Amino acid sequence: MLDVLGIEFAEPKAKKAIPGLTAPQKQILNSEKAQPADCLRELAVLLEKQDLLQDAHFAIAAALKNRPNGEGIKRIKARIEQKNKEPKSSFKSSLIITFGK
Repeated sequence: MLDVLGIEFAEPKAKKAIPGLTAPQKQILNSEKAQPADCLRELAVLLEKQDLLQDAHFAIAAALKNRPNGEGIKRIKARIEQKNKEPKSSFKSSLIITFGK
């Protein structure tokens, strides 16, 4: 639309790609030995990498219910809880375009 109006503009750059599953995570999830706790743990780690900490905490808590003595799950849960306590930046930016009358 701006091009039609003769207004110069720059195409927005694509956002950084969201991290996906790593090769070891895919191997764990594809294993016939994978239990629900394993799948939930890997989901939690993926969500943590995407900075979806509340969802990551939900998934790791569910993993811990499935494997209450899982030391790795406990460590991941503690790490996610620590990240949830860290203050977030409150910087917000906005772009306002106005046209004359």
